[in-house]
Amino acid sequence: MQLDLTGNQRYELEIKTEDGEDAGTKAPIWVNLIGSKGVSNPKLCSETGFEKGSMFETIISEKDMGEIIGITFTQTEPLPWRPNEVKVKYKGKEVIFKSHGVILACPANCKVTLENAPAVGIVHAPRPE
Repeated sequence: MQLDLTGNQRYELEIKTEDGEDAGTKAPIWVNLIGSKGVSNPKLCSETGFEKGSMFETIISEKDMGEIIGITFTQTEPLPWRPNEVKVKYKGKEVIFKSHGVILACPANCKVTLENAPAVGIVHAPRPE
């Protein structure tokens, strides 16, 4: 479990990867939370990716994002990764996003915003600043 305690609102994430062929990845993965008040800064989830069939937990702190309405992952390499489900716990609430293994692509200069963020998606882009 990684901890990033740089903000004032605590978000607990539980990320499940599908167990099918080519479901895992060895690429670094960042996460952006999408809330009713905006998009979080990218937070590094894993430098070494996720194994197929794995469940990963992390806690991040960020500004208050309001109601969490989506989540987007960024990986720097176009390696396959198929997240199955992401739970976000905050303020006594639990929100579950199911991707059903969908992988979305975004140009290398893609910046996650409220307008372009899918409910759960993966973008292939340069390492976030």
